[in-house]
Amino acid sequence: MVWDEGYVPAEVGAQPGERVQLAVTRETEVACAERIQVAGQDVALPLYGLALVDVEVPKEGRLAFQCPTGALKGAVVVADHAPDPGLEHPLLSRPPALDYAASLVGTEASEWSVTRWDGTEPLTLTALRGRVVVVRMFMDECPFCRATLPALAKMRAELGDVPVTFVGLFHSKPRGTESDWGTAVTTARRWGADFALGYDTNWNTLAGWYGSLLERAPTSVTFVIDRNGKFAFVHPGPVFHPATHPDHARCDADYRAVKAAIEQALAAP
Repeated sequence: MVWDEGYVPAEVGAQPGERVQLAVTRETEVACAERIQVAGQDVALPLYGLALVDVEVPKEGRLAFQCPTGALKGAVVVADHAPDPGLEHPLLSRPPALDYAASLVGTEASEWSVTRWDGTEPLTLTALRGRVVVVRMFMDECPFCRATLPALAKMRAELGDVPVTFVGLFHSKPRGTESDWGTAVTTARRWGADFALGYDTNWNTLAGWYGSLLERAPTSVTFVIDRNGKFAFVHPGPVFHPATHPDHARCDADYRAVKAAIEQALAAP
């Protein structure tokens, strides 16, 4: 992922001599970030889109990548010299997002502003008092949402018949644009989302809950709201899912953390 301050993570691990595919998303309008140069390739990065770049990992050392001016730099590092697996998760490199997410816990969630629904009659937070509510903000071109939405469906099944409502709220990027709601729904359902979906037009709900971080952090945030309508836990994004591969240890740990937060909210009065 490319942000104003650079690539996150700046280093990724891979096996020596392996052919891998770098999945790169751009979340900044900084001109330098519009392209990535690696292994003799110069690849355009669409804003809020996904670019796939095939490279061969060297036998040893590192394979550098950068933007055209060299202001943003990163590397694929062979496994023997790979960074801590935890670094594969962007949120660990974004303490402002972690701090802000933690500061929301215990505060009341304002009523969401949703213009369209799918899979349910119109819902309100007020009407859902007494239930735990899990809200995932998503986009239909987001690779992290593609991994997290089915993870939430799995979590919903694992929790079973308990008073928890899962909701996916779609937002279009960049803010102020309109995307086709039908396409968003079709995509989310294809990814495995089997819960209520709503359209957060113009990011009204997201801005109300996460406003000061919108320009500096992922918008694919997950909120756990307790029975009393207060934030019990906030995962600042962009991704979590169950996993056994060590490269995704952080994603797996975050999946378990979100589930534990829901269970704790269920147990609370």
